[in-house]
Amino acid sequence: MQRIVRRAALAALLLALVSVSRAAELAKKHAAIEPVPRSGPGWKARHAAMNARVKQGNVDLVMIGDSITQGWEGPGKNVFNEFYGGRNAANLGIGGDRTQHVLWRLQNGNLDGIAPKLAVLMIGTNNSGDDTPEEIADGVAHIVALLREKLPEMKILVLAIFPRGPDGADPRRQVNQKTNALIAKLADGRQVEYLDIGPRFLRGDGTLSRDVMPDLLHLSPGAYRTWAEAIEPVVSKVLEPKDVKKPAEPADDEAGFVPLFDGETLAGWRKAGRDGGATYAAEDGAIVGRVGPGRNTFLRTKKEYGDFILKLDVKLDVPGNSGIQIRSHENDKGLVYGYQCEIDPSERAWSGGIYDEGRRAWLYPLDGDAKARAAFKLDGWNRFTIRAVGPSIQTWINGVPCADLVDVEDLSGFIALQVHAGKQGQIRWRNIRIKDLGASAWKPLFDGKSLAGWRRIGTGEWTVRDGEILGAKAAADKEFGHLISDRPYTDFAVRLKYKATTGNSGLYFRVEEGGDAGVLGFQAEIDPRENAGGLYETRGRGWVVHPPVALVKKAYKPNEWNRMSVVALGRRLVVHLNGVKTAELADDPGRERGFLALQLHGGQDMDVRFKDIEILDMSAAASP
Repeated sequence: MQRIVRRAALAALLLALVSVSRAAELAKKHAAIEPVPRSGPGWKARHAAMNARVKQGNVDLVMIGDSITQGWEGPGKNVFNEFYGGRNAANLGIGGDRTQHVLWRLQNGNLDGIAPKLAVLMIGTNNSGDDTPEEIADGVAHIVALLREKLPEMKILVLAIFPRGPDGADPRRQVNQKTNALIAKLADGRQVEYLDIGPRFLRGDGTLSRDVMPDLLHLSPGAYRTWAEAIEPVVSKVLEPKDVKKPAEPADDEAGFVPLFDGETLAGWRKAGRDGGATYAAEDGAIVGRVGPGRNTFLRTKKEYGDFILKLDVKLDVPGNSGIQIRSHENDKGLVYGYQCEIDPSERAWSGGIYDEGRRAWLYPLDGDAKARAAFKLDGWNRFTIRAVGPSIQTWINGVPCADLVDVEDLSGFIALQVHAGKQGQIRWRNIRIKDLGASAWKPLFDGKSLAGWRRIGTGEWTVRDGEILGAKAAADKEFGHLISDRPYTDFAVRLKYKATTGNSGLYFRVEEGGDAGVLGFQAEIDPRENAGGLYETRGRGWVVHPPVALVKKAYKPNEWNRMSVVALGRRLVVHLNGVKTAELADDPGRERGFLALQLHGGQDMDVRFKDIEILDMSAAASP
């Protein structure tokens, strides 16, 4: 009986693709649904190797497809290890495969003896030269049906076939787009999910860059990162979230800590926040905040702090949203803004995450981090530790790591206790103490008058006028030009303002001289059209982080001054554009020391300007 029901479900799945009359037409046999192997020795060897892998067992995730999927073992290897290395993943991609070949493989060993939790399927582009969109979609539907029949408990993520060819006029891209419109109907809201990440690979005008797909079909290393990041929300719902290494809580050593609260009065504190009606009082050795009318209310320190470790205990008498402000400020209208370590008693449970009060909203939410979300206890006292040093802000609750944020927006400010506006809430804070670690300060890399501290390499013209560095170059000049720092750096944060009128530029870091482009290493992309804030490795991996078009559109300001920052701490790299994070690598294998440089691209008319170039040199910073 179960098998009859299952076959009925599979039939319904196939019929979902098309109308009843069209389904009757597709009932006829065609190549895309006829399981067949390929005859080449390489294909046979690859198929045997995949079968050998699954026989080992311990498979929670299968990636099914053609050469683009197989590329996770080539250009995508580092990204695969980062995202799926600890997730028991098996790569079932073979270059050149079509839907019919995948059907045969799945029936001949690729799934034997395993029970994955999730399959990610992307197949069909190799069919697009011979089969119709309806036939390709039918082939994909047969694969999904087979997966459901063999592994009825497994979730299936069907990806739209990736774009190919230079632009939307490419005939095979058009076939794929029509196929995608059909396979989107395979999603059933339960076992099968459909996701189209193709637009993430395209420019705003729909064209495809060779930096993303070098042959306009196969992915660059950066494009594999785009793929992994795009499907991660789906993957993390089924599997354990991607393992992110977080720092251990600072040692339980009270040496150097001083109290911010004397246990009896509110001396050293004052109320802040326009129209906030919450009240604060010192009671029984704690500061007690009670919800009142009006907006969010804050009790802030009169003194400001830069780098520090802050420790305190928090208890909710009556559940209500709250937070601990750090490095915060108050504008001339009385509104408080700045980093907030969240206290969140709701089902969302993001206590310990970082929210940018009055400004950019969530910077470090805790979705996908089950351990951090479980750290805060609704009953009893909770121990909070917050460490802020330079651009790094880290939080712990009851010894559990929560946030590990890198951000350069503020390096100092006051500390405050928030009572969020609402109908209820009574919060207690006690044992509030701080270890002052001094202050991180930006130092200029450009004096506004000369190019002192920099030297020219390659071609192009670099001049200084009105506190700006102007870079100019003609398209007839094919050689690259750079303005490179006199000294190398290891760990640092650098920030500047730029205005790019024409031509492609970049803020290079940790580079060395050499190669036909003049330098070797990373650049944070500066471009007046697209990709601003991405990470590109010149004469290396190419695009490593290719920011989505929508994100660039949100962050970049055409024909205006844009604020860019790059932070490099060990193997962690973070780029912000106008306060929006556009790129982050948690454990990059690239070089960890090198020069800074500003670029004039070869073969392009260049007009780019820079000013307010500053650095935080953390190369010799010692941990407390």
